[in-house]
Amino acid sequence: MSSHTPGERVAAAVGRGFSKNSYGVIMEYEHPGAADNAEAIVRGMVEEAMAIRDLPIEKIVVAAKDHVVQRIGCAVAGVVFWRNT
Repeated sequence: MSSHTPGERVAAAVGRGFSKNSYGVIMEYEHPGAADNAEAIVRGMVEEAMAIRDLPIEKIVVAAKDHVVQRIGCAVAGVVFWRNT
């Protein structure tokens, strides 16, 4: 989420839903607003995606951050995958 409006708050969140002995889901959301709102929305997206796939939720992890624009600003959410060997 980017903005060039001074004083505007922008937020991004990413959520991961874990299901025991199966796959999970990753959801991302961004909007003009606060991180706590983005966190709640992405958590709901994860819960809905898990329900649609009939996956029991073992754990949900969400990371969210917001930023108040001074001149030009953005909020970015991402997930890094790595393999443990």
